[in-house]
Amino acid sequence: MAQDYRRPVRIFEIAKRRKPSPVGVSAPSDFELGRTTTIDYVPNGPEIVPYCINAQTERLLCTLVTDVPAALAAPFLYQAQYEKAQGIVSIPFERLSELTEGTECEPTFVFSIGRCGSTLVSALLKAVDQRPASEPDVYSQIANLGADARALMGQPGVANLLRHTTLALARVCGRELFVKLRSQCNGIATELMATIPEARCAYMLREPQSWARSRHRTFGDDPATMAHMLKWGVQTYDALVSAGARPALVWYEDVAARPQRALTDLGVAADRVARLTPEAVAAVMSQDAQEGTGISRSDGTTRQLSAEGLRQFIEEWERIMPKEIIARHGLERLELRGSQANERVARFPVPDAGRPPIALVAGGAAQ
Repeated sequence: MAQDYRRPVRIFEIAKRRKPSPVGVSAPSDFELGRTTTIDYVPNGPEIVPYCINAQTERLLCTLVTDVPAALAAPFLYQAQYEKAQGIVSIPFERLSELTEGTECEPTFVFSIGRCGSTLVSALLKAVDQRPASEPDVYSQIANLGADARALMGQPGVANLLRHTTLALARVCGRELFVKLRSQCNGIATELMATIPEARCAYMLREPQSWARSRHRTFGDDPATMAHMLKWGVQTYDALVSAGARPALVWYEDVAARPQRALTDLGVAADRVARLTPEAVAAVMSQDAQEGTGISRSDGTTRQLSAEGLRQFIEEWERIMPKEIIARHGLERLELRGSQANERVARFPVPDAGRPPIALVAGGAAQ
């Protein structure tokens, strides 16, 4: 009789941290690993937090973080894991059920195209003692997987990883798990909801012009790329609705104006929403929710979208706007009435109006 062989779990010391960008998607190369300990069981304490995957070796890499509350308090979980990790726990994919054994959760996934207030929502959740997982990067990695890596893992393997990553996060954050995702995860939105059909989800949007200014200031995206990214976001919301995921629609402007209602729309329990007093709201709103992340205003991201850039964005958005989807779902806030849009832009000087239009990008380029 063949002997049952289970690949061992490995625990690594961290010799060096070498991530090139603080906002880059997490990867095995972020750390230079040192001394290794091999064990034959899977540790499953709350200090074991999923960080990234190694698709080639088919292992989930988790950070060993002793101060879990501090990591969860950070704006982005992946950054706190990188900075606070005291070791790396490498778990074979086929043993993930041992990591999450006995765990149950009721997850809510928050999707967006970025710069729509999802980090602010995370801060509001923390203010009512609801511990969200803000941008855990295993999901981001899966969204970025190339065709070869996906073929190697197979669809059942990807589904297994998505489910057990979610359960592992619930061990850390609690049964009522809120997962705030990076914009890349729009690419796996329907796949994620199909894999975990008991999950709830929300989609966040924002008035186009203020969103474009914020997006350009933070990431430097060009006008056409931003217009196509906004279209991708609207299409993702439509796909979630069509798939029966029933996403709650949350607008940035409503979060800022009526934060209690926004948490209610997200499915936060009424007794927790009641804790969001005016004083608690004022405390959250007085701070930059992304302070210290590398993309906050104090981090030097001061690019300004020029009047010509805004004009180009508006023109491209009006050209590619998915009007049928917008009408079907009542997303009229995304419409820019032609004369109104032009009036707004005309308030600013246009020193470079003579420049030719920029080359358009393919619809998927923003991904």
